[in-house]
Amino acid sequence: MISFLAQPNTIEPVYSNLVFQFSSTGATDPTKYKYRYVVDVYVSEGSDEIDGQIAQLKITPSSDGWGQVDISPILKNYTHSKPVNAGCSGNTTPLHTSAWGYLDKNMLVYSIKVGEEYATTANGTIFVYNGYGEIGEPDVRSDVGYAYNGVKEWFNGKQYDFSPYYLTGSTSFNSGVSRFMTNSPRSRWIRVGDYSTLAGLNWFDTTEDLDSRQIYSALFTFYNATNALITTERTYNVYDLCGTRPNCSYYDHYWDTPTNWSEQQVVYLGVGTPNMEEHGFTLPVGTSYYKVELEGTLSQPTPPDPSIDIFSGCSCYNYDVENTSLEAQITIGYLDCFGNDQVIVANPEAIANFCACQNTISITGSTYVITQYNDCDYCNCRTYKIQNSDPDYTYNYSGYSCSGGTITGSVPPDDLVSICACEGSVAATTGSLIITDMSACPVPFSADCRTFGVSHTGSTTQEITYTGCCGTEQTTAVPPAVSAFIIANYPFPSVAGWTAVDLGSTTYTCPPDPVPPSPTTFGTGDNIIAQNLCDLTYMYFSYTGDTLEVGKFINYENTAYEIVNVGGGGFVPLYYPYVFDTEEDALAAFPCPTTTTGLCLDTTIISEPFFFYLDGNCSAGDRVIYFMNKMGTWDSYNFRAKEDVGYGIQREEYKQAPPLYSEGWSNDSYYGWNERRKVWSQLVNKSGILYTDYMPQSEMIWLSEELFQSPSVYLVGDNGVLEPITLTNTEVVVPNYQVNSSKYQINIEYKSGYDTIRQNHE
Repeated sequence: MISFLAQPNTIEPVYSNLVFQFSSTGATDPTKYKYRYVVDVYVSEGSDEIDGQIAQLKITPSSDGWGQVDISPILKNYTHSKPVNAGCSGNTTPLHTSAWGYLDKNMLVYSIKVGEEYATTANGTIFVYNGYGEIGEPDVRSDVGYAYNGVKEWFNGKQYDFSPYYLTGSTSFNSGVSRFMTNSPRSRWIRVGDYSTLAGLNWFDTTEDLDSRQIYSALFTFYNATNALITTERTYNVYDLCGTRPNCSYYDHYWDTPTNWSEQQVVYLGVGTPNMEEHGFTLPVGTSYYKVELEGTLSQPTPPDPSIDIFSGCSCYNYDVENTSLEAQITIGYLDCFGNDQVIVANPEAIANFCACQNTISITGSTYVITQYNDCDYCNCRTYKIQNSDPDYTYNYSGYSCSGGTITGSVPPDDLVSICACEGSVAATTGSLIITDMSACPVPFSADCRTFGVSHTGSTTQEITYTGCCGTEQTTAVPPAVSAFIIANYPFPSVAGWTAVDLGSTTYTCPPDPVPPSPTTFGTGDNIIAQNLCDLTYMYFSYTGDTLEVGKFINYENTAYEIVNVGGGGFVPLYYPYVFDTEEDALAAFPCPTTTTGLCLDTTIISEPFFFYLDGNCSAGDRVIYFMNKMGTWDSYNFRAKEDVGYGIQREEYKQAPPLYSEGWSNDSYYGWNERRKVWSQLVNKSGILYTDYMPQSEMIWLSEELFQSPSVYLVGDNGVLEPITLTNTEVVVPNYQVNSSKYQINIEYKSGYDTIRQNHE
């Protein structure tokens, strides 16, 4: 059997060493030839495969039998930090202009499965084993990990310590804990009109409980020049502001986990003065500086267990529970096939037999054996005719549907209806109804194939629907003023305006019934892939519960899913979900969620404070740079001193014969016999130099380590549009130069990310 010797931390930057080490006794077994470890790599999003697999690797073991693999080179291809806000509809909103937001694929969730391959003889065939000694795909799963588009430096050690960025609670300035995801100084200059964002960890606890909170809101506190409080403003991390919570009335974990939860675990907050308008407030008059802090909900009640909304049936099975104790009773609780809670007591050495919805059995007692059998035949489905003979009043009825749910209905005065229901369950709830058991439901098909001459009185082509000779419903279009020959089962439907003449019996060969494929079953410990019935996205579960089949419907939290396959990365634990046979039953129990607005909750500070001081000094420059930092999040800085812009022009030319030469002497021309030089292709590239104003040493060190080394940099245009640029500085000295040993200034040189194409003819 395979076991893991080392795994990455829960959260690691993708530009690091995501090393897994594992071992197996088979690797040093002399009877196993051509031995290699087989490693399947899975991610939550971005794979072309439905199960999330992105790679299969084969690893030759060391002489001691262990194997190891670093999957960071693979995962680098599945993360990015493109500054487009995925929290806003349409995915076209620039991140830097938003109130709240998150990025597509900025963080992903991953796991690996390890197996082994070998032959049992020197020249034998190599087979793949699942890691537990059985032939099959790799199935020994690692812990679930998270990789974000960040960097681990060599001096950070083998693994990156992400705990300083866990949002655990209020802390003092520059304390080094509960940090925003930036290496920027925690007090910065900012100008009115500057866009700016800060990022924080928004931990969902989906796969592992960490000491970190979900982001509920942010508090802005404004001060004047004498440090007196002016006012505070609060903004909520909600859908309406492109955030991650349905609204401000939900406690943490009270709404369903989204299928892209890994991306939503890094949340951005707009903190510049234009961002404040997106939040719904403005910079107060007289502000000298302001403080930004993230907040969580003050109280954290235990989320309610998922519960069925409207019971319309379940996946119902027959169970035996044997009490193996010689002395003590056991108590068995379960949900029966009609949605009712039941409790029975089994005496010592007794066997209790009952029908129950799958995954709903709870047993008090420690000595018992539970056995699951086939589907429970809990309902003999019959056709009932319900007649109301009262000429004046409508009466109501109720019963159990054939799938186990409750049905209700009404019968108009002097009318009747026919329904399918469980035998003996139909009764009048108001008035007096005549209820007649007609037959099995649906009525068994009896073949009586005949040819009919069918016509109608209409003036246009019309359609008629009937039962075919094989019991299926069919529709035929019949032109006006003709009689069509239709082969159908007797009797042909009687419809006003139509005439059907029975022309006698005929023979008809029906195709054989298709043989349904054997369902794929799975049980505790298996990984499954399920599709959300509301938004059709996929979730990858590690399942615990009764033995189920692919094609069943389940719930995760309060959302219904269809099980589509066995496999996948097994990222999300799924314990004993409710099980349904049909999509209708599942959605009746767990309808698609709606977003409602309620009262907002009390809050508590969960992050460090971050200060912004307003820079009101007049200067020649005013250009904001937006750049990706080493954590894969986005920082900004205003180059206030000066901006020089230039253009490099590349022209491709040709010479054209003079008009007097090509068109004759009579052509009007002032250029004589001279050839004309013309441009047939032209590219224009923009370049420039930006200068900072004087800055403190902390900002100088930050920019030299983050901005100058960043592979992704943008100019923020006067209209807020991002213009990509590439820095052309090849080195930077810290500090760049020094004035009076206390003031620093730097410049960056850049070229535009895109060339401009101009016309190639007049």
